[in-house]
Amino acid sequence: MKNILLATDFSKNAYCALHYITNLLREEECRFFIANFYGENINQRMYSRIGEEKNKKIEALRIEAEEAALELKHQIIRDSPFKKHHFQTIVSQNKLIEGVKNLIAEKNIMLMVMGARGISNLKTRLFGTSTTKVVESSLSIPLLVVPREVNYKIPKKIAFASELILPFYDNSLDLLVNIASTYKSKIILVHIGEEDSLLSQQRENLNKFQNLMPKKEITKIWLSQEGSLSKTIADYVKRYQIDLLTMIYYKHNFLDKLFRENIMMKIDLHSSFPLLILPAFPRLIPKQES
Repeated sequence: MKNILLATDFSKNAYCALHYITNLLREEECRFFIANFYGENINQRMYSRIGEEKNKKIEALRIEAEEAALELKHQIIRDSPFKKHHFQTIVSQNKLIEGVKNLIAEKNIMLMVMGARGISNLKTRLFGTSTTKVVESSLSIPLLVVPREVNYKIPKKIAFASELILPFYDNSLDLLVNIASTYKSKIILVHIGEEDSLLSQQRENLNKFQNLMPKKEITKIWLSQEGSLSKTIADYVKRYQIDLLTMIYYKHNFLDKLFRENIMMKIDLHSSFPLLILPAFPRLIPKQES
């Protein structure tokens, strides 16, 4: 059984992400942990309150979160026809990053899912959002970011964007391979630059990537950078109707640049397609019980 973590603030964004992942893994035996970290709502001012008053405020937050989590669980059970799926709610006083990392270890989580804000908000508030904080925390498991505007469709075309400079562990790509095998997806390697300009290490990484893919078949796309990295990638994904964009996250590399570009305040990388962020240094997931 696969253990999946959805971090939710009970927004429609989060529910859309949950709906997407239940459809994506419709044939898999899965346990979905619907988790809310209400510690994010406990500010310093609340901690400064006197004993009983502070405890009442925190207890009220806990009760509110538990009720909302149960309501979300009942909603997805009503909306999801997939018999192999099981749902469990978790409400934690931890802050988001601490709570997420604890649950990954305690529950043997193999994938985390989050929603992204809508276009009008994310354009001006990308950096500093919960999703960005999670990305920058360098999780040891994949993170799937699903924008609110996306309706689920089978991922027939999956793009993997990479500089091909840094090596990757074989199991970094396990989830990508699993999805591609399940849906017989077309894998498209997207690189900004010319094939003739690849260094020997980049060619080695390219060959390794291709050999790890189902049937060892991929399509290679070489792009000229037009404006920012993010605009170049986003334009390609939208123009060719890519169903899922995937990248490996390394500190101070390609994906890190995308999140830090000033242009991200003007265009919305997440506005029209889901993004699967794979870990550079994945943890070994213990065998999960059925």
